[in-house]
Amino acid sequence: MKVDVFNVGQGDSFLLKPSVSCVYGDIPLLVDVGPQSAKVANKLVGDKYHLMLTHSHKDHIGGFPKVYRDKDIESLTIPFYLPEILNIAKFIKKKIPSKYGSLDWRKNKKIQNVNLVGEGDKLCQHITVLNPPKSPYHYFSRLLDTDDDHDIEQALDILNNYGFDLPVESIINYNSPLSEEQLGDNIEYLNQARMFVHNFFISLSVRVSGNSIESSAYYADAHFELTANQASIVFKYLDRSGNWLFTGDADQSVFHRIIKRSYHPTPQRRYTLNSISAKYLKVPHHGSRGNLSDFILDYINPEVAIVSHKNRKFGRSNDPLPHHEIIDLLDNNKVRTYYTNPVIKSKKVIKPAAACSEESGVLSFI
Repeated sequence: MKVDVFNVGQGDSFLLKPSVSCVYGDIPLLVDVGPQSAKVANKLVGDKYHLMLTHSHKDHIGGFPKVYRDKDIESLTIPFYLPEILNIAKFIKKKIPSKYGSLDWRKNKKIQNVNLVGEGDKLCQHITVLNPPKSPYHYFSRLLDTDDDHDIEQALDILNNYGFDLPVESIINYNSPLSEEQLGDNIEYLNQARMFVHNFFISLSVRVSGNSIESSAYYADAHFELTANQASIVFKYLDRSGNWLFTGDADQSVFHRIIKRSYHPTPQRRYTLNSISAKYLKVPHHGSRGNLSDFILDYINPEVAIVSHKNRKFGRSNDPLPHHEIIDLLDNNKVRTYYTNPVIKSKKVIKPAAACSEESGVLSFI
């Protein structure tokens, strides 16, 4: 397989072009489209693409409108609950930053083939989806006691007392924006989507209760960020030249869950096909320390890593992405790492940007 890595600044966009018999052989798979400013559509030389959006951040889906206008999208693959996460962002927009994208599903009806995917789904004989979980209860289990009855109306009342100003009726009677035509045989998703939205707000009410009103924005942002990243698509592509692991912005909890489900404890440390071991790794979340660790990297055991970034700072950290810890982690494990932009620390370039073509034609940086 050949992969084009588009330099979209602080964001992700990859074009997968399989070299073996595959449903994506004739029409390639575009994974994420970077921020709107990157204008990925202008870099695409073909007319027709399969498209995957891994999760809800603008730096992954911001370029969608132009790709939609300029190109023919054969199919759209999205993770379970992406429409719901985008709607939740609208509901609590006064409490979270504006780094989350938006998609107008009503205007996207010309894409009839919408694939909602989750753990265990196979997109072709080569691609297995490892994340997100399909159960709407998985994401909030640490905050919700499943033995208790949780009242969405009471939760929304608590949150509005904390200044959230939520549209109560729209949340209680939530309907996914996907049409029945787009859902196909997955009609049960409508009930799952409503439960996902309800559980988000119920668990958020648990999280803010007992804290000051002034801290409500902090808890809302943290809760939403956690949910969005945990719903990110992680998939493995099996290829003769070496397997690939694409990770979106999945955090460490996602990888720990995958490892726990796929690891067979034998002296030889055997893995199932759903294991995260891979030769090529798309480093999650632009090299953030919260998304990769020595333990996780040991299980992936990559030879090659790609970090898509542009030295952006997040939160209160003075260390822009990719973080020092991740750079050192990859270096110490002798992983051959390519960065889409020069890595700058203390106003000095410590890692160069990848050249236009690397890895004997397997990787191209555009």
